[in-house]
Amino acid sequence: LQISRISIDLNFPRFYSPVYETKLKKMKWAPQGLDRVSTWSERIAPLPLVAIGGITLERASGVLAAGADSVAVVTDIVTHATPEHRVANWLATLARTEADTAV
Repeated sequence: LQISRISIDLNFPRFYSPVYETKLKKMKWAPQGLDRVSTWSERIAPLPLVAIGGITLERASGVLAAGADSVAVVTDIVTHATPEHRVANWLATLARTEADTAV
């Protein structure tokens, strides 16, 4: 039981937050920026890194290019004038990004 638990924990994605200033909650530390995303991505490889905090559609490509394997988004969607359109934009953008990197 202990060995299987360790295996599960080692394969679990690691979360990195906040990349940018976030409005969702008050953070105990300052935004870390893209350079730190790169650093952490290299440090935890081959584990996946999920970037959180202030992620917008406009910032997502830079965060992914810096080394994040995925992004977590809340505020950019729920505060948008038309959240359903913003979700559609996210899905289309991420599909293009995935197609571009699947070489």
